[in-house]
Amino acid sequence: RGTSASMHTIRFFAGLVLLGVTQCRPNVGTSTEEVQPTVGARLNQPRTHTPNGAELERQQCEERLSDVLAAPAMPGATLFEANRLEILTQAKALPMLLVDTPEHSDEEARSAQGDGDISAAVKSFRKLLRETAHPWDALKLLLPNFEEFPQNGRDTLLRDGYLFADDPELAFALVNLVKARHLFGQERIWIRRGEDLYYAERRRGSYYFVDGPNAGEQVRLLLLDRIGHGPPPTHTLLRDVRALRYRLHFSRAEIRHITEDSIVANLRYGKVSVPTVLRSSGTNLSVECEVLGQELREEVAILRQEAERRQRVVQALRQSMLAQIDEQLPFDEPRREYGLQLDGRLRSNWLHAYMSGEASYAFSGTRYEVFDAKGRPLVPQVCVDFLTDTLERTSGTWFRGRNEEPGRSVGSLDYNPIDMLERAKLRRVPGFLEFARTHPEQFEVLDVPKSERVMLGNRKEFLANLLTHREDYQPGDMLIIRGFTPWDPKEMHYHSFFVYESDPLSGIPLAVVGNAGRPSVRYWEVEARRTPEREIWHRVRPTTRWLESILPEDANIPKTPFPISPRGNAGADW
Repeated sequence: RGTSASMHTIRFFAGLVLLGVTQCRPNVGTSTEEVQPTVGARLNQPRTHTPNGAELERQQCEERLSDVLAAPAMPGATLFEANRLEILTQAKALPMLLVDTPEHSDEEARSAQGDGDISAAVKSFRKLLRETAHPWDALKLLLPNFEEFPQNGRDTLLRDGYLFADDPELAFALVNLVKARHLFGQERIWIRRGEDLYYAERRRGSYYFVDGPNAGEQVRLLLLDRIGHGPPPTHTLLRDVRALRYRLHFSRAEIRHITEDSIVANLRYGKVSVPTVLRSSGTNLSVECEVLGQELREEVAILRQEAERRQRVVQALRQSMLAQIDEQLPFDEPRREYGLQLDGRLRSNWLHAYMSGEASYAFSGTRYEVFDAKGRPLVPQVCVDFLTDTLERTSGTWFRGRNEEPGRSVGSLDYNPIDMLERAKLRRVPGFLEFARTHPEQFEVLDVPKSERVMLGNRKEFLANLLTHREDYQPGDMLIIRGFTPWDPKEMHYHSFFVYESDPLSGIPLAVVGNAGRPSVRYWEVEARRTPEREIWHRVRPTTRWLESILPEDANIPKTPFPISPRGNAGADW
């Protein structure tokens, strides 16, 4: 019986153990069935992570861009934009973006100016300019009235205070014929030009700038200038995309959507297009945000850096160009040629007189000055001299003034030490081209195929060609045009100049600068009217690295845009 009791006790405890084990298994099993699906579900969910700064900025900018795109759009200036290339290659203007079309807002404008009612004469003047097929002739007919009654001039020609036209021929006439005195008789006026505001005062019947880069010069108006007297208004219909490009270094901007205080644009850096939200404050534009991931951000930063380097050296070239424009260096062509072609003969005579300390020299019975009224050397130039002189002056090489020892201050570039015969070749376009080809570290030469050459006089076809090949013709490039001229229909002639400025929206070159009589900035229409049968044959581009190498170490180069119309002159009468 004791043995039996022991066995029962063992079985009892064993049962408890087994019961305990079997009772635990369902709990473990239940726990596993409850936990595993939870873990599996967590593993199958999208991974969440905190985005880095660049990614977060990109996401936030995409949202902001969507908000701006959904906001009501400004109407823009449809007809002006349709004619943009023709207008901006004919009439000197800052290449601005219009958010609306300026109109004759009679009540508001005249109330602000303190004027009376619009006269019947003004209504007839507007009708004439609106309907005429010959804006130049019609405007010339009206100018005497505006000279006597400038109120009629501004009521007829200004729209919301802007010198504006969306017809290319009228735009050309406005810029070349209208003076500030045709619009105002007050002693003091203001001119809003892009981001800048200038003042002018009336002297001897004309207006002269009292501030800004053209201070002291007679006012010449640009298309899209806003002109007035009294307090300048703060509201504007223009946005200065050109000034923005000088800060951001994009090549062109594709405008997608415009609101009162924002713009959505694709800004192009090289081949990369960056969706960008811009903030508007009057004419001024600034970046609110950019849709850029980290990898693309790094690429764009490199492209911007390259573009900024290029802009710096082109600005240095412009400084030298503007100095020659200010000095009004004479074209190297005798005033009397007696039927002979004597271009290029004056420079050696000038140099002999200069080194001899003489004040003037004679050639073919005509006397020429060695210095201008400020004592600056009046060095005669053929067109290609303007190119090489610009390069040398950018490096610090140029002739000293009247009260200094005759000779040149020599910088890091001096073409004189080369062989005399080779130096003489540089004064002819073919010789300069040959030199550029043999120095690829300094110049990139592009020869335009015959099939792609278009006469300057074929306006629409020529502009379409410029648009197609806009990457080939950039500010700082040298262009060589060639063709028959009105003064010599039997033999082709060359002409050469720099590209001075391009349109920040379309990207095509607008203004060129060279010496074709006196150094000047001209628009394509002026060149086309002078020699309509010439074509672009070659493009010579100074390399960025080489230009950087010749810049003086202490060069002070502005980062802001230079005036697009130096010496205040806006017209074709250079």
